[in-house]
Amino acid sequence: MSESSMIRPAAARPIRARGRFALRCGALVRVTMLAAAIALCGGRAARAADAPPQCAWPIEVDGSGPSNLAYPDPNAAYWVTPFDPGAWSKLIVRGRFPSARLMELAAFDARGTQISGLIDLHIAPDKGGLNPFRPDSASAKPAAHNYTVTVGRKRDNSHNYLGVAKNGFAWLVYRVYTPNRAIDRKGGVPLPTLTLVAADGRAKPLAACRGQRYPEAIAQTARMLRAFGDPGAVAADYLANAASSGPAPSATAEDSLACADAPPAFHARRLGGLFRYDAVKLLASGGICPARDRIVVVRGKAPGFPDTFPGAPVWKPAPRAGAIAMRYWSL
Repeated sequence: MSESSMIRPAAARPIRARGRFALRCGALVRVTMLAAAIALCGGRAARAADAPPQCAWPIEVDGSGPSNLAYPDPNAAYWVTPFDPGAWSKLIVRGRFPSARLMELAAFDARGTQISGLIDLHIAPDKGGLNPFRPDSASAKPAAHNYTVTVGRKRDNSHNYLGVAKNGFAWLVYRVYTPNRAIDRKGGVPLPTLTLVAADGRAKPLAACRGQRYPEAIAQTARMLRAFGDPGAVAADYLANAASSGPAPSATAEDSLACADAPPAFHARRLGGLFRYDAVKLLASGGICPARDRIVVVRGKAPGFPDTFPGAPVWKPAPRAGAIAMRYWSL
């Protein structure tokens, strides 16, 4: 046996050993990477499962105290829920039509700009039910007044759909204007229930949020949105700052007029700001300053409207009000 033939086997052994070691290390690395990937995917799944909202309707706005901003109407109440359409494919809203002058569901983007909305008249009732805001319900037999609305980026086969922005968070706002006499702010019905639906079809019903004062509810919502790194916190931060600074309307240059000897006439102005409602038109008159022994008299002609407060339907004009020109107006 030559010297060269004696050396080859000896040299080959460590090469094979290193190869086996490399294979083991490669397998270990692959297993470790797989485990890391599984952990990462699991983390993302857990994150998606925890994505807002955690409960239904965490924020209630009635225009009093710190929520007195953006020209609130004292005869209306709003309930607000943040929604992450990137983590959930849709949000299902199930409710009952309230006994009130007006009810609406609207979707807003992360900065509070309205994307879509459905007023009561345009919401189809559940199969076999009735929409009491439609005249055809007057002659029909009594039936349930339930409805179902789908909120999401992709329309399904639902009769009632609210689209949201293609990117970022969404806000869902539920409004009830002027409940009937002797009925609570909700119009005598519970708040709508909310159910989140994942891309694989899994459903997550949401329990109602525990009641909190407006500033605490806003601050908690802002922290939750910020924890998820979403620009939805912009709107929550705006509300939180307004809450911390106390009651204040949305002041603009034209609202900050000096006290006038005679208040200027009402003029139309664009109602901007956070969570503005496209169906609301605002006429404003500034320069009115309270003073001793001074009063301001407003003279005008009321538009025709329904008087639902004592229980009349929305399509019936109030006595001596003339034909209905609008559903609701206020000073």
